[in-house]
Amino acid sequence: MTREANTLKRAMDSVPMIIAGHLIGGVASGASKQFTESVIQQGKQWIASRFQDHQVKAVEKANRNANDFVERLALKIHRLEEAREVDSALINRALEEPNFGALLQSALIGSAQTESQEKHELLATLISCRLTAANESLLTATSQIATNAISHCSLKHLQFLGFCASFCIKWSGFLNLEIGDETGLIDGCRNWFETRFAPYKTLTFSQIDLLHLESVSCAGINQFTPSVNAAMADAWTTEKWQLRESHLRNYEVGECIIRLWNSFGKMTRLTSVGFLIGWMVSDQLCGADSTKFTKEWTGA
Repeated sequence: MTREANTLKRAMDSVPMIIAGHLIGGVASGASKQFTESVIQQGKQWIASRFQDHQVKAVEKANRNANDFVERLALKIHRLEEAREVDSALINRALEEPNFGALLQSALIGSAQTESQEKHELLATLISCRLTAANESLLTATSQIATNAISHCSLKHLQFLGFCASFCIKWSGFLNLEIGDETGLIDGCRNWFETRFAPYKTLTFSQIDLLHLESVSCAGINQFTPSVNAAMADAWTTEKWQLRESHLRNYEVGECIIRLWNSFGKMTRLTSVGFLIGWMVSDQLCGADSTKFTKEWTGA
């Protein structure tokens, strides 16, 4: 074996072994340990095959990037195990499923190609959610496309998906609010809107950005552009009250919401893939540990 080949082999082998020892000996145990060991073993092979013709420094960077993704994924699987949402039997079934294996491979290779910790976190969330979803569910059907889309979007594109999805997410506490007047309506929803939309205050978007989201199957372009009020009608209406644009102007984030919606939000029609990614982005930017998809998505 040549000197260059030896150097390349060491680059491929070194970093994964470091992360393996950290995870398997520390965070991971039981079913999550089993899953992490499998990901590390397969991941080393996938990265070696995908980057075998690349420069040594590129391979080293790919390993470091993939390790960050694996560590985040291992922590999420560990939490699922602690919550009794996964066990060894479920993990074995997933690892034996070609669809899940292909998704895991795509996510790991995608993570290896970027230093973005935000993307690593999104990919880890997607894999952990897919692990508990039924094989023929909507989440399963869209996850492979979503993995590729995440890899081909900038952080700005991902944030815009999060902004658009936030309009469609129904806050479970809204229908339980005790609303006596408009002030009660505004104040009752204030914290949800300030938390959900604060990350987008400085976000800007353009026509070419929207066309890119269309090219990666995340969005279409609306022929009819709904107003803010029309867009909010489904998720923010009770028998007596509807939250409207005039109410949003009472929030610190109100002008940001209206600006983004009236520029390109109203032109954007999220696909199932775009909504899936946007939902995860919205939760991630709000500090949620993971996204809890509905039965409509998971089939379970």
